[in-house]
Amino acid sequence: MDVMENSRLPEEEIVPRGEEIYEESVRPGLRPEDEGKFVVVDVVGGEYAVDADEERAFAEASERAAPEALFFFARVGAGGASAPAHRIGGF
Repeated sequence: MDVMENSRLPEEEIVPRGEEIYEESVRPGLRPEDEGKFVVVDVVGGEYAVDADEERAFAEASERAAPEALFFFARVGAGGASAPAHRIGGF
């Protein structure tokens, strides 16, 4: 699916798209010391940020995001797996 063509994803597609971007783009670049850090993914444009502080990760991701961005929040779990974070959606 080309998300750029449809920047308004239905709510039920935000999490699956965020997980897809996480697995394809974020996880390969993670290091063991990233475990526990926050990942914020723009599910519209595919940009993301990783930081130990959730607000800094969000600020960095939103700086590069388009106005229509929708964000998926996760934490880096054991082995780089995505662990749920408490916020998902557009801001």
